[in-house]
Amino acid sequence: MAIRRATWQRVGRFDEGFYPVYYEDADYCYRARHHGIEVGCVHAAQVMHLFSSKAWARDAVAHTADHHRARYRFVCKHFCGDEIAAFAAAEGAALETEAYMDQVVARAIAARDTLRSLPDLMVRRQADLGEPPPALHRQLAVAMHDVHRLALAAASRLVD
Repeated sequence: MAIRRATWQRVGRFDEGFYPVYYEDADYCYRARHHGIEVGCVHAAQVMHLFSSKAWARDAVAHTADHHRARYRFVCKHFCGDEIAAFAAAEGAALETEAYMDQVVARAIAARDTLRSLPDLMVRRQADLGEPPPALHRQLAVAMHDVHRLALAAASRLVD
């Protein structure tokens, strides 16, 4: 990823809430676009990882939860109204057909963590993008609660 100094000064730093990884680049690009900065992608670019993490091998559930937590953070920062409803419906449909326990447990953990961090996330959204719509916090809380509940139901189904 290449970022011009002027863009960096206007958009700011990466959101460290996406730690350890996943979606921080997409978040940055969305924020840049919000500021009227054109974002491009070079499809022919290739990257060679000189070092690859084996975190997924040590704890697959924690690694997968990190991925879903970042995905949910991205949704909470950038989606509104119908987008949130569509995301929650799609996540529910995916959970209904999920066959792997680690996936449903990871989604349950990520949804729970997102619910707990939602007040801080709304502060970050406001800092990065401006004042969120008044009902947004409630809509996101309901959506994440539904994902959490559906993930627990999916886990129960897989145990039976």
